[in-house]
Order: sequence, then structure tokens, then C-alpha cells
Amino acid sequence: MLYDLLLDIGGTGIKGGFFSVDHNIISDSYNFNSNSEKERDVIIKHFCSICNQIWNYIDDEDKRIRNIRMAFPGPFDYKNGISKVKGLAKYESLFDVSIPNEMISLSTEENYSYIPKNDSDFKFINDVEAYALGVINKRKLFQGYRVIYLCIGTGAGSAYSVDGKICLDRAQGIPENGWVYPIPYKDAVIDEYISVRGINKLAQRYCNKAQSPLELSMMVKNGNDDAIKAYREFGDDLNSALLPLLKKFGANTFVIGGNISHSSEMFLSPIEESCKELGIDIIIESDTSKLVMMGLTKL
Repeated sequence: MLYDLLLDIGGTGIKGGFFSVDHNIISDSYNFNSNSEKERDVIIKHFCSICNQIWNYIDDEDKRIRNIRMAFPGPFDYKNGISKVKGLAKYESLFDVSIPNEMISLSTEENYSYIPKNDSDFKFINDVEAYALGVINKRKLFQGYRVIYLCIGTGAGSAYSVDGKICLDRAQGIPENGWVYPIPYKDAVIDEYISVRGINKLAQRYCNKAQSPLELSMMVKNGNDDAIKAYREFGDDLNSALLPLLKKFGANTFVIGGNISHSSEMFLSPIEESCKELGIDIIIESDTSKLVMMGLTKL
């Protein structure tokens, strides 16, 4: 039977799984280290090793590989599988490297049966766009839906869809590449505020220590007033930064994911009130990785 190998490539970790083309079933996800700070050959070998481990999880004597599908953070040449990440302390050594060509070359040397032999059998997509495709299909956000997706993690990852399709049309009120993170906000850009870094800075200011979102949320649950104030300001920043973008695009739905979305009840009220006035539905979809995997099967 035919299978796709699915990889969600992150800077600190990689999640992987497989998709049964014949049965339309996605496997459980498996976690791996990223090795994103290593040199090129080590990373490529690591990608192949991950594929090998996932391949071995498939209990099928007649298994055959169709695609390797990767969700990768930008900037990235998704058509050709070439990373353009630079200056972000992750995957630096892959800059301008063709990932399909490198993996095919290594598999030819080592006779790896689980690596496709043609670069057209490798498919790449932005990680948040993959998440968006997963949400679109889970929630049936097709005809009539204008949606902004925001994954809040190490940065503010984003994507836009119109009528169930990822959209990059600037004329529709969409920023370049569908990316909100570099848009100016206050004294910097949105990424500096709507992210783990943003939470860290607020925790430092209010609690005198750069707490993680999880640590800060535990303090909120324990009734810490300073932590409550920090998350309240984070919610105000989310509202101030995203509301103009929702209006410009004419969104009728706003989807929030990423790890910080698990604590959404602590910061969501300002943008909830604003969206309610505008008739915009807010959806929280926190199982980001599962939805990325689902999105990869829709390429």
C-alpha cells in the first residue's frame, strides 16, 4: 500500500507521522529532536533517520513510499524545497540548500528504500498554512469564510484563507506572504509582542522574572495579581495588533492556535469583545501539531 511520511519541522523539535493513502488514515505523531543548530550534512542525515524510524512504525509488508511532506517555517522556497532561513539561530546551515536533492543523494548512497527518488515526490508548505488547511477541513471553513489563522509560539505565525483556500492576494487586504509577524507595532513589530518573547517581557516587567507562558499561567491560576496583569496586557496587545488586520481583510472568522492558545481564557476577552461587535467568530484550535499533520495530507 502507498504511504506519505509527514514531518512538522520546528526549530526546537520535529513531529512526524505517516498517512495511509489507501485507507485515508493519519498515524499518531512521534517526537524527535530538531538538531537545527547542526551543520548541513548532520541535519539531512537526521531528516532521513527520522523518516526511517517512522517508516519502521508502518506494519505493512507491502508498503511503498509516495511522498515525503514537510511543514517548514519561513522564509522558504516551498516550490523547490530550499530553505531561506537566516539569522534565526535555526537551520542556518540549510540556507540555499535543496533538501530533496540532499536527501535523494544520501538515500542513493545508503540505498534507503523509504526515500523517494524524484524531487517532485517531496512536498513543502509553510507550517501555519498546513495548520490552516487542517483547520479548514476539520471545521469545514469553505465557501463564504474569510479567515485569519494565528499560531502564537516562538513568534506570531499566520495564514489567510478565502472560501477554503489559502490566499496570498494583496488586493484582498492580506500582508505579503500572509505574514503578520513583521508588521510594525508599537516600537517594534507584532512578533516582539504576540509571542513567547512578548509574554517573557511582560512577566519580567510585572513579576520581576521572565516567566514562560506555562509558568505565568500557573501563577494566574494561583491568583497572582501581577501575573493576571501581565496576561491582561498581552490580551490588550493581541487586540490592538490584530483587530486592524481583521478589519482590513474583512474576516468573519479568527482562528488562534499555538502553545499559548492553551491559556487563551487568560487573555482573550479584549479581542473577543471587539470581534463580537464586528460579527467575527473566534475559534481556538490548540492541537496545532495534529492539525498540521492533517493539513499535510491535503497538499
